[in-house]
Amino acid sequence: MKLSEISSAFCLDIPLILSNSDNTGKITGNERIGGLYGYIYHNNNSSRGTGTITAVEIENMGDVTGSKYVGGIMGYTFAKTDSTISTSSSSATIKGSISYVGGLIGYAENIAFNSCQNTGSKVS
Repeated sequence: MKLSEISSAFCLDIPLILSNSDNTGKITGNERIGGLYGYIYHNNNSSRGTGTITAVEIENMGDVTGSKYVGGIMGYTFAKTDSTISTSSSSATIKGSISYVGGLIGYAENIAFNSCQNTGSKVS
């Protein structure tokens, strides 16, 4: 497991707020790879908290390469309840060799996007 995969895995029992973050470096890995966050999920077996994700003003300018679940901002994201990503962008080249490759997020459940954009390229 690469350092980028280890440092970006979150299991949520409480709300997670991500704000004013950016990346300009190249990120390379295998699965669940994102420009800033690789793997964020809510622990469905927990009865504590809501597990919501709120991401505001997140920007990725570094190229991201992986096999599947590859995204400019987040690779794989699952929230138990409605969550939001706002005013965020990616201008990088996103490359995935198998599936679930996206300019902003490779795979997401229960996520709404507001004022987000991808101006980079996606290669899969």
